[in-house]
Amino acid sequence: MDRTLAVTSRKPKELPCWSYCGSEGPDHWGQLHSDWKACAEGQEQSPIALSGGEVEPTVECLALHYQPTIGRLSDNVYAVRVDMEPGSRLLLGDRTFSLRQFHFHTPGEHLWSDSAEAGELHLVHVTDSGEIAVLGIPLRPDAEQAFPDSFWDWLQAAKAGEPLTLDPTGLIPRQSRFVGYRGSLTMPPCTEGVNWLLAMEPMTLGSAEQRWLEQQKGRNARPVQPLGNRTVHTVLQEGS
Repeated sequence: MDRTLAVTSRKPKELPCWSYCGSEGPDHWGQLHSDWKACAEGQEQSPIALSGGEVEPTVECLALHYQPTIGRLSDNVYAVRVDMEPGSRLLLGDRTFSLRQFHFHTPGEHLWSDSAEAGELHLVHVTDSGEIAVLGIPLRPDAEQAFPDSFWDWLQAAKAGEPLTLDPTGLIPRQSRFVGYRGSLTMPPCTEGVNWLLAMEPMTLGSAEQRWLEQQKGRNARPVQPLGNRTVHTVLQEGS
């Protein structure tokens, strides 16, 4: 999962380059910058592996209030990402999160029964106070539900900053079941305290779209992290 760094009045620190392999890869992120220590030392890191048997009956309530909103293709180095203007919201309990951006990982980052999906979509939401909630959608070639054709047509032809009005509802499986856990960003600085909400039903990612994503940014999945003493719980979507 990707996050835009806040702009301050002070001159920002120059951040090092990082990658998904070699001496700048995930095993070394925590040593590349003093603000990235959580990548190596954090106890609630993401992604994780899910077997299905560890899900607890504790229930959290989720409501999506999405609407057609303008998105713009980002020039992000590490993932194909679309930045969203205000308008679409996620409610988790009594907290309201605004959809800020969504981006793709290939292959999928979270493991389901020890297997990675072809890809994973992360929809990143943030409250006014800075709390983060991420919807993670597995992407699979044989899934029954697909993104609108017009979405892929635009995404593959767009240039950075080019706008499109899209309804994020079309990116989410209909009547999906969700599980949740407390984790982190899956890219540096690996900040913890992230509310992860993982759909159990996939969306389609065709072989041509998968190849295109990998041609743009390469394979960009962080290895799974220890679950530790965390729990995975059921999340109920309003209306399901």
